Amino acid sequence: MKRRTFLHGVASAGIAGAPWVCLRNAHATGWGELPTDASYWPAAAPAGGMPRPDYKILEVHLSGGLSHYETFYVKTDRPDRWFGLSSSVSAINWSGCGPGRPTSATEVSSPISGPIALGPATKPLWPFMSQMRVIVMTHELAPHEVAIPWSTTGLRPGNPKAAGIAAAVERRAQASRPVRPQPYSYVLMPANLGIDEDSFQGFHATGLHGGQFRPVLIRIPTLATAPTGLDQAFLDALNRGPALQANNPLLSQYSAQYRDRLRHRVNPGGASRSSEYSAYDTALETLLRAPQLRTTLQGAIQTVSDPASCVDGGTTGGSGNLTSAALRTAARLLALDEASGGARYVGVIDGGIRPTTGGGYDVHGLANYPVMFTNLWNTMSELASLMHRPGPGVTPDPAKINLNDTIVYLNTEFGRTPVPAPGAARDHWPDGYVTVLIGGPIVSGTAGALDNNGDPVISAGATPVFPYASTDVHAALLTLAGIDPFDDANFGVGDVGAGVRAVGGGTEPGTALAIRQRVLGF
Repeated sequence: MKRRTFLHGVASAGIAGAPWVCLRNAHATGWGELPTDASYWPAAAPAGGMPRPDYKILEVHLSGGLSHYETFYVKTDRPDRWFGLSSSVSAINWSGCGPGRPTSATEVSSPISGPIALGPATKPLWPFMSQMRVIVMTHELAPHEVAIPWSTTGLRPGNPKAAGIAAAVERRAQASRPVRPQPYSYVLMPANLGIDEDSFQGFHATGLHGGQFRPVLIRIPTLATAPTGLDQAFLDALNRGPALQANNPLLSQYSAQYRDRLRHRVNPGGASRSSEYSAYDTALETLLRAPQLRTTLQGAIQTVSDPASCVDGGTTGGSGNLTSAALRTAARLLALDEASGGARYVGVIDGGIRPTTGGGYDVHGLANYPVMFTNLWNTMSELASLMHRPGPGVTPDPAKINLNDTIVYLNTEFGRTPVPAPGAARDHWPDGYVTVLIGGPIVSGTAGALDNNGDPVISAGATPVFPYASTDVHAALLTLAGIDPFDDANFGVGDVGAGVRAVGGGTEPGTALAIRQRVLGF
């Protein structure tokens, strides 16, 4: 409940002579419901969009910091379109990458906007460019350890509200959808990240939402650890034995007795609000329904393969293609019918088929440059094979991501320096980089721009140009999921980027409109 709504309730109660105000619990009010104001969502559905947003989300984090100059933001009007690494790009051998491989090492797509095209490693996604938007981002946090939390929550580390998109989606789903055994949000983390797992806690952080809305974190084990792709110890822990299940009625009875103690004598039909009890009750229900979750995951988690790299013939070192297994698992969870446990949000951390010490895309040295292309091609080709947009009357593929009802978000913590280090590749560059949205009503094109020096373009005028903050994109994704981005547990107007805040005029509806029009394009 927003502060102004609470104050209005207090005033109304005072006028009526009521001695107290009963705050309805979040489930009763449908927590986080997107306002009906057309600033948040147009009265007439956008082209290819829903009348009211209710999209599922797949977030793929390209860990390490993807270099955008050769991938999602190729400036074809620049004399040196590869920003100092033309020889390295030209040396990539794509001959082993199948019939859809680049026709040359320097092949680019048709323009997505003006002179901006996509590079060779992204070719599997070129057929989806009509529903793809490339967003120019900026921040000032160079270390992975602080840039990753910022990119995964939209808030700086240490902010008590910092939470992943998963928590808000889980909370909204629990408040507005039928009760079921399985959660609505999952995070898939490969065991070969090559970077401290603690950096990715933002994915499953819950901030002010409460611990009961934490997504299920599933680690994708290496091929050597679990040849079937299933973390058997994790699944076994979900399978509570007969002795433990025999205690279920007693646990439920104790919980019900405590719930009864929270009922107000004036309003005996509903329990007074207690976030601590709600967290306990949710945890208990999750425990009691763990066997059903196990069944869902057994049917969704995909096996790990161990292919050689098509770019340079390198191997995974025995760990296997964990990114592929994670993406195929995500597709299964998102395509599954909700009544059978289908997900509303899945986050996939992409550590690469051949991880480096800083994640799959941390290309400080020239020796790692082919590894970046190896990893990106692996992810893009797998993702493309798992996405489709079925036309009217066509039954969605149960193993694929339906872009009619799912948004794909390609995220990364920062970009790479526009000027390579002498004799090396690129260092961290949070000043200007890109993220990508695909699917739903997303309008094809770019949001923001980078100049020939790799810096974000900032200009005033009737249509100002500026870079975006992670907060802006997260707020847009919450909107697409049907969640109020400015609920107290999410963001305030002061949290969004300076450009969006200026265009929005400092109000929630104005800022929501700026986010929709600028970030999403409609």
